[in-house]
Amino acid sequence: MTLTYTAGSIVRVAGVTMHMNGGRGEKYIAWVKKGAPRPDKPLEKPIKITYKDGIPLWPGRVIKLDDPYMQGNDVKAWQYKLKKRGWTIDMDALYGPKSTAVCKLFQKKVGLEPTGVIDEESWNITWSWKPPA
Repeated sequence: MTLTYTAGSIVRVAGVTMHMNGGRGEKYIAWVKKGAPRPDKPLEKPIKITYKDGIPLWPGRVIKLDDPYMQGNDVKAWQYKLKKRGWTIDMDALYGPKSTAVCKLFQKKVGLEPTGVIDEESWNITWSWKPPA
């Protein structure tokens, strides 16, 4: 096996070029996946979701693209429902750019203004909307 280092964070192994995240490794990747939490912004309290007849009730907070990304059980529940509806979305409990894009597409499809913000109306229609026959 041939191992060749090139400029900065690019490594070439056996003819394959790979980016090495600036040498930061797995800890860096895990931190980014958690929404890149910063010490100057405390982690959010866990979001409690209450179910009625198997449907999660509005958790009481507006979900939107933020820095760092919003995260929680409410985000994961919303992602899960969209995935069950056939949308391509990661169920990682992080509300990032991909979730925002899916949200806008869903809102447009159901007749809401495509803001990418999950407010009470968007939350409720996620579970109540029926596709046209």
